[in-house]
Amino acid sequence: MRVSLILAATPLGNPGDASARLIAALTDADVIAAEDSRRFHRLAADLGVSFTARVLSFFEGNEDARTQEVLELLKSGSKIVVVCY
Repeated sequence: MRVSLILAATPLGNPGDASARLIAALTDADVIAAEDSRRFHRLAADLGVSFTARVLSFFEGNEDARTQEVLELLKSGSKIVVVCY
């Protein structure tokens, strides 16, 4: 089994600065753990990215509990992208 965890920084200003690799990772992910899920959805819309991944809220206030969930998802073979700003 291949473990897939991608830590992805997002463009700070212009969504057009997003790389093709970021767009491909978001499109291919099973789970997207986003620091700010509302901001992530806005970015995806601005990029025209269609994704089928489950979006998890993953920020400082819930990272202890979510980290365990993310680890379990990785163990089960999920492709996970962690999006931070």
